[in-house]
Amino acid sequence: MGIDIDDIKNVYHYAPTGTLADYVQEIGRAARQLDEGYAIMDYLVGKDMRYARTLWGLGGIKQFQVKEIANVLYKTYRKKNKRKLLISPESFSHIFDTSEIDAKVKSGLMLLTNDLLSKFHFKAVTIKPRAMYTSQYISIPESIKAEFINRYGKYISRLKHVNKTRKETSFGSAADVKITLMGEIYEINL
Repeated sequence: MGIDIDDIKNVYHYAPTGTLADYVQEIGRAARQLDEGYAIMDYLVGKDMRYARTLWGLGGIKQFQVKEIANVLYKTYRKKNKRKLLISPESFSHIFDTSEIDAKVKSGLMLLTNDLLSKFHFKAVTIKPRAMYTSQYISIPESIKAEFINRYGKYISRLKHVNKTRKETSFGSAADVKITLMGEIYEINL
């Protein structure tokens, strides 16, 4: 969706979205930094009921599918013997049709996570989207470097052998470009 605004108080839908995962992601934009927020839905009885059935039916997730998701997570945990796991949606391909696997796995994991949270009163399963597992790089200007490292040093590592100035050769009639870094480059460990 691309919107990252902290003080949204109301999220208003004229009709529910296609999947539970999409709907929860969209209403999650309300009250990120506020004490209270509202997700409001407005639809017509009859014509728009098919949208409500889609949402409330959770995209067709069955109880046995949620149990099988839990089983895959448990087997992977036992095999790897680690708390933090990176599991591809394709690991669940025996449970869901491959054309809609991402949405179904998201919905199933969300249901499982919320069920475990209500049962055990702590987050037994934490889900992060794929984008969270990419490498992130930042350039820290000298003027804030000490303060930044003091505050976030445990999450970053400095890249070695990074040229502060380099020349990029252009093709065709374009002139060569000189690139100068504004500060040292660090990799962020999310």
